[in-house]
Amino acid sequence: GSCYILTTESIRREVIDVVPQTTLAGCKLICNANTNCQATLLNDAGDACVLLGATSADPNLNSCPVPFSCHVKMDSGCSAIPQRPIGSDYTLGECSGPSDIVGDLATDGN
Repeated sequence: GSCYILTTESIRREVIDVVPQTTLAGCKLICNANTNCQATLLNDAGDACVLLGATSADPNLNSCPVPFSCHVKMDSGCSAIPQRPIGSDYTLGECSGPSDIVGDLATDGN
């Protein structure tokens, strides 16, 4: 699967789309669904994702006047979230899902 690395860049990227979204996790899901999306960021207002594509190949246009931070999609070198036994107080969060659970809470206890 893909993962995202927070990176500061000064190379201009193609803007593929700007879509309504209020979370970075949502931006990453939208980027994952677009094969041309190579990076994403949540705008300063926190109400839209900017989907970014390839870096500009034109040397006259590829430099940004100010560095910016974006989350670059990586298709390799991603470390898996370690699965671990959990206690009954565990609740799924934004960065976790049912597949993170090892065992059965009813029988494992804690």
